[in-house]
Amino acid sequence: MIESLDEEARASTAAISAPVLEQIENEAPVNYFESSTVTVIGRETTSGSRPWYKSRWFWVGMLLVALLLISLAIGISLTDDRKKKNLSPSAAHGNPGSVTATVDYEIRFLTFRTDIGRLTDPSTLLDPDSPQSQALDWLVYQDRTVFPDDSRKLVQRFAIMVLFYACNGKDWQSFSPSLDQQNSVDECNNFGIVCNDRGSIIILDLKAERLTGRIPEEIGLLKELTVLDLSRNFLEGPIPGNAVGKLTKLGKSIGCAFCFD
Repeated sequence: MIESLDEEARASTAAISAPVLEQIENEAPVNYFESSTVTVIGRETTSGSRPWYKSRWFWVGMLLVALLLISLAIGISLTDDRKKKNLSPSAAHGNPGSVTATVDYEIRFLTFRTDIGRLTDPSTLLDPDSPQSQALDWLVYQDRTVFPDDSRKLVQRFAIMVLFYACNGKDWQSFSPSLDQQNSVDECNNFGIVCNDRGSIIILDLKAERLTGRIPEEIGLLKELTVLDLSRNFLEGPIPGNAVGKLTKLGKSIGCAFCFD
C-alpha cells in the first residue's frame, strides 16, 4: 500500500511541475545586469540604468579637482610675483650679507642702464666686451652695495669699475673690488680710496698698482675728486680732456693733482 501511495505522489508532483517548467522555458531570459530593482529607504531605484558620467558623485569629484588646480595656479602666480619684486628700500640699506629678498635682475638692469646711459656714451653699453658694459653687468648681477634709489653711489661705483675693467684691474696689486656678490664692500672701505663725510670719493690713490691701458672718460664722473694719483703704472696717453673738464676740484685742496710720471 505504501508503494502505491508513493507512486501516486510522484505522479501528482510531475503533473503539477510539468506546466510550470514549460512556462519557465518559454519565458525570455532576464538580464540582471541591465535592470534590477533595489529598494533604498522606502523607494525603488533602478540600478544600471544611468551612465557613470551622470552620477552626482562624479561631478562632485570633478569640482574638487578643478578647485585644487585653481589653488595651485594661484600659488604659482603669487610666488612668481614675489620673485619679481625689487628689494625694499629698508632692506636695501641694511647689511648686504643679510638681505634675502629676491632681486628682479631684468628691472635692475634696465634701471641701471637708463641712469648710466645719461652719463656716458650709450653705445658703449651695447658692446659686451667694453669696460662700460662689463661694469654695468657687475653692478647689476654682482654688486650688493648699490641700489636704484642711490644715484650717487651708482655713478661712483660705475666710474670705479669702468676704470677697473679698462686698466686690467684683475692684475692690480692691492686694490681689487670684490667680485663675489656675498662679499661686496663699500668703495670707501677699499684700498687707495678716501671718501668725505657724504660718502663721495675725494682721493683715488692707485700708484704702483700695475694699471695698463688708457684711462676711461668715466673717471670724470668722480666730481668730488681732489687727488688722483696714477703714478708708477703703465698707462697709455693722458686723462681724456672731457674727464679733466669735469674734475673741477682736482688739485685744489691737496697738491699732486695728476701725479703722472
